Amino acid sequence: MPRRAVVLGLLAVLALAGCSGADAPAPSGGAPSARTPRPTEVAGQGPITEEGLTEALRTAPPGPPRSHAEVLEQLWDSSGLEGEPPQVGPVRTVPLEEYDEVRLACMAEQGFPSTVDQWEQEGIPFEVGHEDDLARANYVCTAMYPVDEKYLRPFSLHQLRLLYDWRVEQTVPCMRADGVEVPEPPSFETFVGEYAATGYRHWSPRSAVELPSEIEADPGFADWCPDTPPDDVLYGD
Repeated sequence: MPRRAVVLGLLAVLALAGCSGADAPAPSGGAPSARTPRPTEVAGQGPITEEGLTEALRTAPPGPPRSHAEVLEQLWDSSGLEGEPPQVGPVRTVPLEEYDEVRLACMAEQGFPSTVDQWEQEGIPFEVGHEDDLARANYVCTAMYPVDEKYLRPFSLHQLRLLYDWRVEQTVPCMRADGVEVPEPPSFETFVGEYAATGYRHWSPRSAVELPSEIEADPGFADWCPDTPPDDVLYGD
């Protein structure tokens, strides 16, 4: 009897790093305000500058991978497979918006085609006893098709300001317009302080509340009230 394994791979890593929805279109209401970064007072820490944030992140507890090599190392360590990992070089760097499609195609080539269940969730059926084969294929596809490392690097203070402003000015009003009750956002100081202390964690209104089942079940849920600015805003020069 086959079991179903939902393909997460690097997307779980990116979620930890706070990169969910980076390619999603902006909701109506215009672009986020591009405020000039300024020293930020964080309770118990004093002003945080770009240099202070960098130092805080350096001493923060180990967080998500920050490079493709670290992604592969952590993936192999968590796979439960013995011996040395397969020596697989990258084929090409994949844009985040293409990652799901490219990854599933690769897994199919490795002998694990995906299927879509009655809830429109995509997963990979496999026979009991083939867990190691699935884990190895998962590693190979991750090695062959890395995403741009900009999605893994820590946010700068400027990026945190853009991210915070987007969520306050775009995501929260969008969610409230659809009838979702969202608590008042934390201050920017608290937002930065949590990220500086953990190295990855930061407030998002989408994960701060329990969403109605009808919203989560909608096929367009991934693009609903995105909590991340467009790529050219968040990662622009």
